[in-house]
Amino acid sequence: TEVNNDETLIIGGYYGNALKTTELISSSGSVKGKDFPTTVYGHCAIKINSTHGLVIGGKQDGSYSASTWFVDLTTTTFTPGPPMKMKRLHYGCTTFNLGTKTFGIVSGGLNNGKEVRLDSTEIIDLDQNHPTWTEGMQDKSKNSLSLTKVFFLLIFRSKLTETIELCYVGGNDSRDFCHRWKRQ
Repeated sequence: TEVNNDETLIIGGYYGNALKTTELISSSGSVKGKDFPTTVYGHCAIKINSTHGLVIGGKQDGSYSASTWFVDLTTTTFTPGPPMKMKRLHYGCTTFNLGTKTFGIVSGGLNNGKEVRLDSTEIIDLDQNHPTWTEGMQDKSKNSLSLTKVFFLLIFRSKLTETIELCYVGGNDSRDFCHRWKRQ
């Protein structure tokens, strides 16, 4: 998770076994940080604002997890966050702004240790006092370009452009949507 223009916080990972360590990396080197509350890998992290981030899912303490953790980027302290609807491992995540609101989105991944591929999304309104995850669109079609792949593309594009806008086109097909993005 990017702390600022010169610092990035690395949380957990896998090096022969699952890790709970954190490390703050900057242009002047790296510094070991406080341990994360659980071992964690295959997770995703998003930056909410200049002082906070959210660590999401992955394998925590050896099990697929829907748990999330708020991280105070100024003190590297962790507090439990709202659980996702589904356990996810190896998936995409990002934040996007719509008007004055900030949302987090997760898409795809694996579920429940059965190596079941997910083709679903979840969204969270990060401006709420007590945010909760809401199920997003799910592609139940047999098309080769699934909705989750489209959301991965949107997440990738949003990371490049830092802006993303989704809009509903209409019709009876819930997969009927468009996206617009601009370079800044």
